[in-house]
Amino acid sequence: MTEKEILLSSILSCSRSVLYSQEWSLNAAQAKKLSEALSLRSQGVPLQYILGETEFFGLTFQVDERVLIPRPETEILVEMVLKSAAGQMKILDIGTGSGCIVVSLAKFLPEAQIDALDLSLEALSLAKENALMNSADKNINFIQSDLFSVFKKNNLNNRLRNYDIIISNPPYIRSGDINGLQKELAYEPRMALDGGEDGLDFYRRIIAEAGNFLNKEGLLFLEIGFGQRENIEKIASLSNDFILDEIIKDYSGIERVMIMRKYGKVGN
Repeated sequence: MTEKEILLSSILSCSRSVLYSQEWSLNAAQAKKLSEALSLRSQGVPLQYILGETEFFGLTFQVDERVLIPRPETEILVEMVLKSAAGQMKILDIGTGSGCIVVSLAKFLPEAQIDALDLSLEALSLAKENALMNSADKNINFIQSDLFSVFKKNNLNNRLRNYDIIISNPPYIRSGDINGLQKELAYEPRMALDGGEDGLDFYRRIIAEAGNFLNKEGLLFLEIGFGQRENIEKIASLSNDFILDEIIKDYSGIERVMIMRKYGKVGN
């Protein structure tokens, strides 16, 4: 569907097939809504923010400027986790944003215990709404935290430990590249995009500590950016906690998901 078709279908609350099956006449309110939406779009506001929602893994998620818009590539991350997960596993998602990853997992892994971390309280609020909207809120625990910092305070150390799987789609765009990207990205939260000078800041932090919170043979799933595999492998090799298990390419043939396996000492 074209963007105009998507907008019209949304405004008229109909499918694309119905849109073309009859003649439509917009009333004044609908015409105004379409005009405003097209004006916002011409300024670069992402279509998903204009609509207030997007689809991910067959589910509908509310999205706005509080969170990064879920990308189709991230569905691969969910698919890979589902292939490895079963039963009453403990799963941790770092930087949950809209909640698209944890909500999708909760729908297919109803027995799993899932903790979802994000530094942004605004993002967590929206993620909770998405979990409730998709009837996936019963087994997700949403927690405000700057990566693993929550483990080091408030006596949560023992409860939030020994995960079977840790997942993250961290910010991985180099700081200096952000302003030169498409104008739509200017409307998305910078903290969800900016991966530091070389785009690898969050990989360093996650890999340095993730081994302390994974069971032996536990898995770390990371979404990565174009051309980042080699440098992230080097980071992992310095941690002495992980071995590379698998690299998954996206629909364009780009290495997109890195799966690493914990070995050596059990999380303490």
